[in-house]
Amino acid sequence: MDPTAPPSGVVPPLRELEALTGKFRPGELIVIAGHTGVGKSILALDVVRKAAIRDRLPTLMFTCGESTEEIAEKILSAESGIPRRNLALRELSEADLQRVQRTADSLRSMPLTFISPAACSLEEIRSTLARPSNRGLRLLVIDYVQLVQFGDPPQWSPDAPGFTAGLKRLARTFDMPIVAVSQMKGPGDEECERRLRRGQAPVLGDIPAGLRGDADVVILVHRRAHGNPESPHTGETEIIVAKNRQGRTGTVTAAFLGHYARIANMARWDAPAAS
Repeated sequence: MDPTAPPSGVVPPLRELEALTGKFRPGELIVIAGHTGVGKSILALDVVRKAAIRDRLPTLMFTCGESTEEIAEKILSAESGIPRRNLALRELSEADLQRVQRTADSLRSMPLTFISPAACSLEEIRSTLARPSNRGLRLLVIDYVQLVQFGDPPQWSPDAPGFTAGLKRLARTFDMPIVAVSQMKGPGDEECERRLRRGQAPVLGDIPAGLRGDADVVILVHRRAHGNPESPHTGETEIIVAKNRQGRTGTVTAAFLGHYARIANMARWDAPAAS
């Protein structure tokens, strides 16, 4: 290994997030978790767009909860700057249509593949990665793990014995980072539900134990304004690095642009120096 060479891996989509985690490295399991509707899948798509579109890294995404058409529409919105609602309802001006077409044309050459199977399973993911056509993949994203079947008889729980170890083994076997999107614990967890009702940020203990133990990096997504449009924090997202084997933990505040299906670096304004 050349100690002077930059580390290999996938650069996260937000500058301040990268400052905390560094690159997502081959063999690592990265978990993005959050409650319903806070933007965890959008952050996962930002990871995909940064890797495949900005950095041209061959990327595969298993979308277990949405169709490939829905995912493509989100990416088209994020890349074109046209709101998702306008795309869905086809409320587009002539200029919008031209922008959509240009964006769609440019996306066709990107090294990005979506798979939305009728039933996701860990075995299907493994067999897909093993295909000769997928040699050279640099990133796998799974959204989301509660919909991934594992074992015989089949189970749909990240806490099923061997499930998260299986994900970690895939990351090491195929020498790529795996980003796994997860829900929080079920409604039976009183502490997790109490924090949600109070609008408090989630903590590491709010995700399933198997993911918590096997993940190299855990990123929690929180929006204090979620469900409260009058909040002074409207438009903000907290990206909480709750676990990081290779670096620091901490919280990044980012801009939530849900109508464009993306999360962006916060605009920062520095006051001019006094003359």
